[in-house]
Amino acid sequence: MRGFKNLTPADKEIVLALAENNMCVSRVAKNCNYHRNSVAYHLESVRKKTKLDPYNFYDLIELVTVIKKEGAV
Repeated sequence: MRGFKNLTPADKEIVLALAENNMCVSRVAKNCNYHRNSVAYHLESVRKKTKLDPYNFYDLIELVTVIKKEGAV
């Protein structure tokens, strides 16, 4: 399956936070105590590993569904 197993705990945390914060990277950074550039780095890493773009609403839904299904975070 697409590389979901290669996601780090930080990647998963940031993807879930992105969904919870209406796709606002600045709020994700503030709420998760990451620098905004770190959030962008992790989201790009997720895109490369899974071939799904977390900035795309439908791809984000698929990412969140898989992460929650795994119960990893």
